[in-house]
Amino acid sequence: MSLNLDVLGPPKDTEDDSRMIADHQPPAVPHSLTAVRLTLDDRWLITWAGPQLNELGMNHGRKICGYQVELNGAEVKRIDSPFVTKCILQLGTQSSKTHRGCVGVKMVADGENFSESAQLELWNTEANSSKPAFANNLALHQIAAE
Repeated sequence: MSLNLDVLGPPKDTEDDSRMIADHQPPAVPHSLTAVRLTLDDRWLITWAGPQLNELGMNHGRKICGYQVELNGAEVKRIDSPFVTKCILQLGTQSSKTHRGCVGVKMVADGENFSESAQLELWNTEANSSKPAFANNLALHQIAAE
């Protein structure tokens, strides 16, 4: 018995094939990253918009676990929910009130898979300075507690 392959044609894509392709994509990158200096002791409110999630909390076929917040490439905070898109960072030390650095936010998917990092440069001047902070060409408002 012979089988005519021309009649069958190429194999059809299945849902499993689509899922395997999606499993190789990293999660989408957070966007609209902003920072506002809250106090004179270098506390910053960092906010971002997370990528679109489906009703199961998935993005690009991956279950999203939360976010990783970094300062100059080192993890400083882990957010364990994909629905929390803000945090407060304490930058600098008691002895040094001047700090500058790069804040990054990555989406964390199951299996410790990370998106690329959305990044924002913080320029923090002396505590008595009235200069605003700047990040990615966006002026950030400095709130001084009196």
